[in-house]
Amino acid sequence: FVHKKCTVEKEGDTFVSGNREDGVNYGGRKDHTRNVQYLQLTADEKPIFVHNFHGMWSAEGKIDTERRIQQSKNLASHLHKHDGPQIVCGDFNMRPDTKSMEIIESTGFRNLVTEFDVTDTRTSFYDKDERFADYILASSGITVNDFQVLPDEVSDHAPLLLDFSIS
Repeated sequence: FVHKKCTVEKEGDTFVSGNREDGVNYGGRKDHTRNVQYLQLTADEKPIFVHNFHGMWSAEGKIDTERRIQQSKNLASHLHKHDGPQIVCGDFNMRPDTKSMEIIESTGFRNLVTEFDVTDTRTSFYDKDERFADYILASSGITVNDFQVLPDEVSDHAPLLLDFSIS
């Protein structure tokens, strides 16, 4: 949903693992193509990009794999193509202490999950030990007024709340 005070200037997606021609075909594989979706918005006459990313799942867990590292490099390349304030959020399916996350953070984005000392982005519906999946990262030009992991349980992912302004 886009607030009525915002104007959508552009929308699109970029594949960061696989490509459009691969389709969403499991074909015996445990994963499929992944893309990052984005909106270019104008809010209060200020531009902002909002990116949504759902990272690949791996039977090996949320650790670094060759494919996950390449996916992060591709995401970083996508983020570098856009100027101005940006937010990237979603289920990254990776641990905060991985090279994969370090690659994304090297774009200059602040990882709000680590900055705010979040220890869990999952709910009681998720019974595995790994407690990280979801993130919000903010570029320069974004002033973070508040960031929280909300207690509401509607799925195995806890909702993340970001209150921000464009500086």
